Amino acid sequence: KIGALNAAVLPLSSCDLNVHKKYLLSSREKKEYESDVSFVGTLSIDRQKILSNLTNFKIKIWGDIPPGVNLFDSLRSFYFGKAQGVKMTKIYNAAKIVLNIHAEDMKYGGNMKTFEIPACGTFQMIDNVNSSWFKDGEEIIIYKSIEDIKEKINYYLKHNLERKKIAEAGFKRARHDHT
Repeated sequence: KIGALNAAVLPLSSCDLNVHKKYLLSSREKKEYESDVSFVGTLSIDRQKILSNLTNFKIKIWGDIPPGVNLFDSLRSFYFGKAQGVKMTKIYNAAKIVLNIHAEDMKYGGNMKTFEIPACGTFQMIDNVNSSWFKDGEEIIIYKSIEDIKEKINYYLKHNLERKKIAEAGFKRARHDHT
C-alpha cells in the first residue's frame, strides 16, 4: 500500500517453554479464569465489534483498552482486566477455546499469541494463519466471519474429544517448530 516493491513478514516464534506450557491450576485459579471462550489482547474497536457478537457464550475477555477507546457496554460484564505473562498462560489453560483476533495491522504477519496459545496446550480459533506454521482443522481452527466463528464455537464446545485432539496437535507443533 505504501509503494514498496517487495515486503517480507517474519514471524516471531515466541514460545518460551518455561512460561508457555500446561499448568496445574489451583481451584481458585480455575474459578477465576475458567471459561468456554477466552480472548486476551488489546481491545480495539474492531476486536470489540467481533467479541460483542459472542456474548451468548460463557466468554471472558482480558486485555488493555487503548487510549481514546471505550469498552463497549455490551462487553462490561465479560471484561476481567489486564493479563500478561504467567497469568495470561493460566487463562489459556483454563479456557476450552481461546480466540486470536489479529489487529488490523497484523492481518498477514501473525502475532505472538499465534504460537503462545497452542504452546499452552489450548485450542485456538484464529482469523488467519500462515499454513506453514499450523494446519487448519488439524492443529488450529481458522474462522472466516462472525457466523462462522459462532458455528465453530458451538461445534467444538459440543465435540470435546475433537477439540482436545486439535489442541494437542497444536501443542506438539508449537513445541517442536515454534520455540
